[in-house]
Amino acid sequence: VSSAARRWESRTAPDAKNGRTRMIHLLWLSLLIPIILHLVHRRKAKVMPFSTLRFLRLIDQRVARRQRLKELLLLALRVLLLAALVGAVLKLPLRVGESSLPTTSALLLDNTASMRAVRQGGAAFARAQAAAGQALDGLKSGDSAAVELLQSPEGEASAPVSDLAAVRARVARMSCGYGSGDISSALRRCRRVLDGTRNPVKEVYIFSDFQRLAWPEHPGEATRDFPRDATVYLVDVGAELLRNLAVTHVDFSRKVAVAGAATHIEARIENTGRELVNSVAALWVEGARVAEKPVSVAPGGTVSILFDHVFREPGPCSGWIETGEDDLPADNRRFFAARVLDTLRVLLVNGEPSALPYRDGAFFLRAALQAGLQPNQLSPIRVEVVAPQDLASRDLSSYACAIFVNVARIEEDWPRRLAAYVQQGGGVLFFCGDRVDVASFNIHL
Repeated sequence: VSSAARRWESRTAPDAKNGRTRMIHLLWLSLLIPIILHLVHRRKAKVMPFSTLRFLRLIDQRVARRQRLKELLLLALRVLLLAALVGAVLKLPLRVGESSLPTTSALLLDNTASMRAVRQGGAAFARAQAAAGQALDGLKSGDSAAVELLQSPEGEASAPVSDLAAVRARVARMSCGYGSGDISSALRRCRRVLDGTRNPVKEVYIFSDFQRLAWPEHPGEATRDFPRDATVYLVDVGAELLRNLAVTHVDFSRKVAVAGAATHIEARIENTGRELVNSVAALWVEGARVAEKPVSVAPGGTVSILFDHVFREPGPCSGWIETGEDDLPADNRRFFAARVLDTLRVLLVNGEPSALPYRDGAFFLRAALQAGLQPNQLSPIRVEVVAPQDLASRDLSSYACAIFVNVARIEEDWPRRLAAYVQQGGGVLFFCGDRVDVASFNIHL
């Protein structure tokens, strides 16, 4: 497996790129070593007493010239050797040499969400498209190419074509997605591209940021099953994320939204970058910015924020929570949808009625359900109390929940009706008491 600008970088090892940069700087500085050695360790003639030097001066001049030329050649070779090493580490060209034989190239572009990372005004996916164009520029008339996406709805591999202009146009039209990808499936499609060609030279170019969610720890292992006659180039176009907040979760803490009552909307925000980020989290409802809160997240940390919002009108509603701009805009926003109810109807089946309120089995439960969340505030819950024998005349689908309080027996048709009601999203709650017939409950439920 050949490697072009190969790099492996994960979110859990953010110092990898800095270490690589420091190593390259040290390699450049290492070019001074042979020069210093050349200057310091120059050969010096030994002074020896001798009767006459007249016959040796001519020989000494010839030896000195040969020795100086030898030292200069040795210095040049040392510098070139270290320069070649630095060049190999820094970046290799996409195409090492031209081949006169017909070539088929399979281009695989990573279009997962992480490729939307922006550094220096450009996204990683745009760099992948540019690098793919450079690979196509190296092909000649008679060669063929095919392009694949890591996150692709297509089930079959693209057939290689000799119309390189059409392939270049397809690369330019491609766009980055928002999800993850199956690298194994993408590599199988590239393998089918190579298996379907008769050209003797086969190449695979993989343009990716090599994130750990899609790739193994060592990306070259993923191409182990490729044919021996296929050359694989791993081209890293990734961008290191210094500032990135991701909204990873949005939830309604009460699961139910009722018009006129405060609804708690909770969001989790994670910092996947390398720097502390101070930003603002904003709540949007039906396209309007209705609330915002400051947020500060350390690298690798997660915070939860809570918004209290009152939906004024019943019906379907949608919105999102978003953070400010950073290196990866794709994960700055997370959407939600809700059905806002006018009121929350609850059916209370009272098995212990009484003329005295404090002896009535449903009295305290009804009072708790109808209490407002704040002083002088009406509860959005509307409670209807019925006797067990009246349950048959009620349409359960019109209630959010059915509560049974100290009901003595379970009638034969109740299990079927309650099962259908729960399957459609209703809730059933039993409060057992001294009137409960245990055998009846065990038989029917």
